[in-house]
Amino acid sequence: MALPLVDGSGLRMESRSSRKRNTSLVCNVRKRCGFTITTKRCCRPSTHHAAIFEQGHTVGDWAKKLFPRGIDLGRLTGFEKPVRATHTALRKGRAIFEASFTYNSCFSRADIIVPTEDGRWDIIEVKSSGAPDDIGDLREVYLQDLAFQRYVYEGAGLLVRNSYLLLLNKKYLRSGVIDPQQLLARVDVTDRVNALLPRVPAKVEEMRGGLALSQCPEVKVSRHCSTPYDCALTDACWSFLPQSSVFNLRDGRSKPWDLLARGILRIEDVPADFSLNAQQSSQVACHRTGLPYMDQHAKQ
Repeated sequence: MALPLVDGSGLRMESRSSRKRNTSLVCNVRKRCGFTITTKRCCRPSTHHAAIFEQGHTVGDWAKKLFPRGIDLGRLTGFEKPVRATHTALRKGRAIFEASFTYNSCFSRADIIVPTEDGRWDIIEVKSSGAPDDIGDLREVYLQDLAFQRYVYEGAGLLVRNSYLLLLNKKYLRSGVIDPQQLLARVDVTDRVNALLPRVPAKVEEMRGGLALSQCPEVKVSRHCSTPYDCALTDACWSFLPQSSVFNLRDGRSKPWDLLARGILRIEDVPADFSLNAQQSSQVACHRTGLPYMDQHAKQ
């Protein structure tokens, strides 16, 4: 039986740098897939995330200037048409933007693939974040994305040599016209991506499980809702909170989670013996009384 294509957007793998169990995978895959399939509704990005995506598109346009003879397949939609166009473009031996591949019911689209002298291809993933001074400070999720891409591309028959991240060069100072060669920094992450490859098949199977759900599962809200990114289902999953919830506590940090674990949702219901700083205590008092806060020292 043919399975729906997995696009890897929910793929999150544990790494040595993160020993605790990554529950964001469970939520991103099981909850998001279940929500989409059972409600027939797609997760629309917020205005904030839409702005981030637009910024990424802008950086991607600058990245394309590094390969002036590149073939751009970005306007093609769907699955079959981009894949067919990619197979045709591969024969031309030029850089390809938005090349598409399918393998094992998985679909992935590359920002850039570049042919090498030995007949293989380099994968380049473009990000709108700054290049860190230490490669060890790279966000793990970037490497996980590339690992999924390499899994799909090699499974589809593409001979891959190296994997790169193309990031903004924080040390670049513009003088006149923007120089894309100076604006962007290419970081070789081949070894780290290859180390993650053996874990990809198991994660793909987890995503299949999410796609096969007959109903949307119940997943409690937790810190994983914003790890590694803010979840697109936040509005739906967090709708049980009142307007003046404990998450509106000023500089609350872990305190809202402690209160939520005790079943306390509203600011005015925070117990008197719960540890709060002066500002938070004033905030709670205002919600209880419905009266504005008056700074007595300033009044004097």
